[in-house]
Amino acid sequence: MKAKLIFKIPKEQKAFLAATKASDMASVLWEITYNLRKKVEWFYDAMPEEEYDKLRPADGVEKVMDEIMHILNKEGVNIDDLIE
Repeated sequence: MKAKLIFKIPKEQKAFLAATKASDMASVLWEITYNLRKKVEWFYDAMPEEEYDKLRPADGVEKVMDEIMHILNKEGVNIDDLIE
């Protein structure tokens, strides 16, 4: 099976980038789904208890978002380039 996608650049630049980055986005989603929880748990498990006790709930959210941004950057996915 063959398929051909045709884009009118620059008018459809974001759609073109979304199509060409689909595999990278799938890798990002896979890593978030299967590895992110473990990575964050290990980060907090390794933290000294007195430091852990000082954390605010928002610190956990911030850590997860930092990790998501790290994964996106590692795969070369810039969300702002893909969404209108």
